[in-house]
Amino acid sequence: MLNIKKIIFIIFAFFLIDFLNYGYENFVFASSYNIATVGDWGCTKDSKLLAININFIDPELVLIPGDLSYEKSGKCFFDIINPFASKTKIAIGNHDDIEDGTKKLKNEYLDFFNLKKSFYTFNYQNVHVLVLDTQLDPKNKEQYEFAKYDLRKTNNNDKIEWIIVMFHKPMYSSGLAHEDFEDFTKIYHPLFDEFKVNLAIQGHNHIYERTLPLKYSDDDPKIIGEKIKRIMFDELPYANTIQDVQMTFEPNKYENSIDVIDSIKGTVFVTIGTGGRGLHDTEDKKPQFIETVYNEAFGFLDLQVDDKKIIGTYYSLENIKKSNEFNKMNIRDKFILTKELPLVYETNYLY
Repeated sequence: MLNIKKIIFIIFAFFLIDFLNYGYENFVFASSYNIATVGDWGCTKDSKLLAININFIDPELVLIPGDLSYEKSGKCFFDIINPFASKTKIAIGNHDDIEDGTKKLKNEYLDFFNLKKSFYTFNYQNVHVLVLDTQLDPKNKEQYEFAKYDLRKTNNNDKIEWIIVMFHKPMYSSGLAHEDFEDFTKIYHPLFDEFKVNLAIQGHNHIYERTLPLKYSDDDPKIIGEKIKRIMFDELPYANTIQDVQMTFEPNKYENSIDVIDSIKGTVFVTIGTGGRGLHDTEDKKPQFIETVYNEAFGFLDLQVDDKKIIGTYYSLENIKKSNEFNKMNIRDKFILTKELPLVYETNYLY
């Protein structure tokens, strides 16, 4: 008969084999972790301050949806993000390619970030990220087939709780500088619906904004979505959640309320082009499919991720002038992305 020590050893061995076979990055951890994201950087004083403040929160992963240095070389951008370059993933933007840059510059970025192609995919713990290249023709068959195969495979992976897609040119935005990339939207948004993409990160317009959860429609893809009403913290049903969503910086509370979003209803699109290269105007009256817009200062979106929810917080640098003023970051948006409303009673408003 096996003794207790042998039983414990066998159990541990099976656990270790499963861990090694599946891979460290794909393994699901119970604890939460943070992903920072922002695009459209440039090599400016503001982008340097932004990088310092991102490094201050020490995210495990940094996602940059395109337009990096805006220079002939990427060196100044590499210097700025040096503290977290090893945990950074990028999408290619128009200033990183032949449209407003050069083929040489694009290759420099691909080489620096160890990328064989400009569209790729990876897992980080319980999150799967698909990166697409909006500089390619939307009808590019290789990228489309890659995306379709990848999303189908991921959708059947019970180790993955969240699917994020990152690209540069936006599907839906109220920014006036650049129109929505409709040809790209018609091809890829139906894939997002089919394979249950939770969050799309996009740039190009130098603003921050967040949509309702959206599903594609041939009639009007922009207005089909549902949101959960904005609730007060004290309406959340249990203490752990209340603690999770309290503000990080006491002087800068965001009203004491938060949007709770059922991502099963559709994909939430976040435009995050506030990396330091100027800011753009938005429509005077925001479209019905846009939930919140902010374009008054540079900043970044922090995503706190666990198995049951993603807590998104947009930190604005409007009051920060020096590198040691971390406690002056303002919160301009805060939301909880969840599935089938495990956190609150279901109170839907159809738009």
